[in-house]
Amino acid sequence: MGRRHGDNLQLDKRRGYYYWRKTHPQTGRRIIRNTLQTRRDLARRVAARFDDELREEIAGVKRLDHLKLELKPLAEEWLREEDDRLEPKTSSQKRRDLMRALEALKLRRVADLMDLASLNRLLFRLRSSGAKGSEHFRRCYQAPLKGFSRWLAGNHRYLANDPLANWEPLKRLRGEQPERRRRAYMPDRLSRSFMALDYYDQVNKRRAPSRPVFVALLVTAPRLGAFLSRGVEHLLPTEDRIDYGEGCRNKRRGRGALDASTLEDLLRYVGGRTSGPLFLGPRGGEYSKERLLDTWREALSLAVVDSLWPRDAPPDLHVADLVARALRTGRIAVHGGGNPSRLRPETISRRAELKSQVRALADRMRGDWESEMRGCDRYRAPDLHAFRATHRTWAAAVNVPPTCIDKQLGHARTGDGRSLEIHRVLAGSSVGSRFYTDLNSELFDASKSAEAVRQILDQNEDQVLIAGGTPLAATTRSHRSLA
Repeated sequence: MGRRHGDNLQLDKRRGYYYWRKTHPQTGRRIIRNTLQTRRDLARRVAARFDDELREEIAGVKRLDHLKLELKPLAEEWLREEDDRLEPKTSSQKRRDLMRALEALKLRRVADLMDLASLNRLLFRLRSSGAKGSEHFRRCYQAPLKGFSRWLAGNHRYLANDPLANWEPLKRLRGEQPERRRRAYMPDRLSRSFMALDYYDQVNKRRAPSRPVFVALLVTAPRLGAFLSRGVEHLLPTEDRIDYGEGCRNKRRGRGALDASTLEDLLRYVGGRTSGPLFLGPRGGEYSKERLLDTWREALSLAVVDSLWPRDAPPDLHVADLVARALRTGRIAVHGGGNPSRLRPETISRRAELKSQVRALADRMRGDWESEMRGCDRYRAPDLHAFRATHRTWAAAVNVPPTCIDKQLGHARTGDGRSLEIHRVLAGSSVGSRFYTDLNSELFDASKSAEAVRQILDQNEDQVLIAGGTPLAATTRSHRSLA
């Protein structure tokens, strides 16, 4: 470089540019910046700006240019990074939640995130005016915004600090009920439901039986999306499992281990098929989530009616089906077709008597049926995800090691350490379960969980049949004796 002048400028004769050089008074670090100017008078103007920036840094005055940045382009950048590591459905849901939060809370620029008090008031006002509870707004508004804010501050991408780090979660209003939790199905209820599936398969003349589908859902306990995405090629008889894939992060797909009975049932269910979906719908096509849920709720409704069946009523499964349909749809339909004007009087009388019987039984069971089917107290109405809670509850009840259960369910972290001593030491804390317990180890055999659940199901179904006295038990027992 050439000669240095008193204005901290120095000419690089080889390149022809003036460089600004100065020593930081606090750190002692030498700072060198290129003015990109070949004329000294112009370089002096650029150097004056460098001097101002250094004085601002020494005085602790922060640059505020980043506060003007638009949030939506930054959100798109973050979401593109999330797309690379999340499942498409999860990524799509995160996008919807974040964009809805930005729009509803009127967040346009980075500066809007800095006014935390105003942001919290807006969210509180939005929660008070809507029908959703506080937990919904914490999950769908606060959580995505806090994640986005952490990304903005991470590695000092756009912010020096996370502006939402101290944003407290919304608290429930007085009298507001917490979100209902999913509940596990009792063995008796599930056994009756599987009997109801057999009944509806026969009555509706379904091309593919339903019981193997729901037994596999209970025994392997996957998430519903993974369950319905499986093809015939994913059934691995040599490994005694269904391959559900890897999943991502803490939402793994699970081992999909099968016990011997369930594997035999599935091989019989698949038959000679070599391609296509593993689980077939009632008409032989691919199952949809909606159709799967409708099939289950229809069977569960009949199972609840069967468990509530009064002892003074004859165990007629056709009548029980009509009662379950009446409770589910809100109307009583007992007609068997035909022109009403041409029916014989005895047929009309018989139908009127049947309708009266169904109405009386429905009114008698309505309260208990609604609490089971529509949810009560702090529990949600039954759904298909509850099969996972059922699997965990049943397996834990017979002392299956929690790590084996978690491996089957696809959890990245292990359970509560109620089994082996080594498990108590390593997996009794979140740190131990996350860093020191290898869920892929052969010590943790997921098939133990599958075998325990299937054994409970079979034992309880036998007990229901032995007890008898209900429409499903009587009909199932007669069919098995004929077979």
